[in-house]
Amino acid sequence: MAGRANARPATPRPALLLAIAALICMACGLGGSRTAPAPSLSPPWSSEIYPYELTLPPNWVAHGAVTDEDLFESADGNFRLKVGSGMPELGQTVAERVRVNRGGEEFARCESDPGRDRELSVGGEPGILWFFRCATVPGVAANTIHGGVGYRLTLRGTADVASELEHTLVGLISGFVFTD
Repeated sequence: MAGRANARPATPRPALLLAIAALICMACGLGGSRTAPAPSLSPPWSSEIYPYELTLPPNWVAHGAVTDEDLFESADGNFRLKVGSGMPELGQTVAERVRVNRGGEEFARCESDPGRDRELSVGGEPGILWFFRCATVPGVAANTIHGGVGYRLTLRGTADVASELEHTLVGLISGFVFTD
């Protein structure tokens, strides 16, 4: 038994090392969805046409203002975010803005179930998250009213990422801040 006392410790097995590395990556947020927003060290992107900043995940590109909307896209092209505004009528609520949007020209041929709507905060303001499908293109949007202006963040995705839309938009909204 004297020989056992001088034995070297067992070398970790490669499978064990891989399992430990995977757990560390998941704990750091490196094992998540391929395109879902993740914490970013980059500075927030500032709109040139609206009073907000948006912290984008590293795998997103800002295209900036196109007419009256800001456009963003995931690097793989699976997600497209549009931030636009509209003027609510005096006293109009966020829920009423969502109804107006659903019935408007952009969503006239789309399916949308108001029963799936849910409340959330957008830039510190009360908002409503709602879902739609236009032909084969799924989408989710969030409306809010800030400073008398209605804002809508609209995320569309390819059919293969439909299940990630809500999580992705909520993640993007977590980096959305009004600046006025």
